[in-house]
Formats: sequence, C-alpha cells, structure tokens
Amino acid sequence: MMYFLILISLIAQPRRAMQEFYDSGNYLAVVEMANQSLKDSTLTKEDSIGIHTILAFSYVALDKPRLARLEFSEILAMKPNMTLDPVFVPPKIMKTFEQAKREFKERQTTGEVIIAPMDIGIREKPTLFTTLVPGLYDIKYDNKLRGYSLLGGEVLSISGTIISIYTCSKAHQDYLNATSGIEEKYKQYTFWYRSKCAFIISTIAIPVINYLLLALSK
Repeated sequence: MMYFLILISLIAQPRRAMQEFYDSGNYLAVVEMANQSLKDSTLTKEDSIGIHTILAFSYVALDKPRLARLEFSEILAMKPNMTLDPVFVPPKIMKTFEQAKREFKERQTTGEVIIAPMDIGIREKPTLFTTLVPGLYDIKYDNKLRGYSLLGGEVLSISGTIISIYTCSKAHQDYLNATSGIEEKYKQYTFWYRSKCAFIISTIAIPVINYLLLALSK
C-alpha cells in the first residue's frame, strides 16, 4: 500500500515527492527523480530552477560538491540574481553555493561555456601530481574503489620493494658467508631476489597503468 501511494505521488506531484524523499534523507532517489524530471521539455523556468535546487542540495548531502556547484551554475544561468537564505539553508550548502557563484562569475568574465551538470563524465584535467601519484585523481572524482586500489597497490609495492631489497641483500650475504645449509640459504636468497624484482616491476607498472587510465578517460 505504501509503495502504491508513493507511485501516485510521483505521478501527480513529482516535486512534492522529491521534497519528501529529500526530507527523509533518501538523496539518491531525489537525484534519480530530478534527472528524469529535467528531461521534460514542458517544464517552466521556475520548475526547472526548483528541480535544480533540490538536486544541488542533494549532491551536497551526498558529499558531491562538484556536481552541486554545476547544478547551482545551471540555476544562475537562468536566474543570475539567485540567492539563498542562510537562516534556512545549512552552512555547507551556503558555502557550496557561494563557491558556485564565484565560479559562475569567472566563467562570465572569461567567456567559458558552462558545463552541463548531467554530463558527469566531464572532469578537470589531471595535474602532474595526480598523474604521478596513482589513484588520487580517481578518489577526487568519486571513483573511490579504483582510486584506493591504485593508491593502496602503489603503497604496498613501494613498501615491499624497500623490505625485499634489504632482505635480499641480507640473504645474499648470508648465502655467501654460509659454511652449512648452503642450499637452504640459496633458496632464501632466490626467493627474496624474485620478490624484489616483482615489487620493483609493480611499483613501476602501477603509475603507468594509472597514466593510461587517465589518458583513456579524457
């Protein structure tokens, strides 16, 4: 019965339904509904502003400030004198809105085209730092699984390289100085030598993979 009532509310009053989802903390549902609603070519300017507003608020709540700023930019393009009341709007949203206003004014000054917020694939260009340190760029743009996998893999590879170089050197010295158990000490030295090579290769390979992934994502 509850799902039937929700369905009716979505059909009859989509903005009210979005507000109810927002009030209940179901921000993902708001994002899905809002993006679908914005495809309606019959929306009035005020309706469009209202949907972009609740979508921006939801992105802030989901800790996606970049997408929220893009939504606020869409609003400012339609209504440049748009303001938010700090009495009713949380500081985190106000801060994001003020930053969006500054970015919007900069775009107007430079003549830069406003990026459409629904094109989530658009990103800032990677810097030298985010290119050299695997995973940072992906973490910044919400591809956290891949980002942390790359960063964690690189940290483990560097740590393994340092440990294996030291242990390999020690095992090699033990093998050279051995007067008994030579075969066993040789096996230990061989193991750590191969481990050292594997860690060195992975330490080099992960940044290369990161660079290729960034190049393919452009």
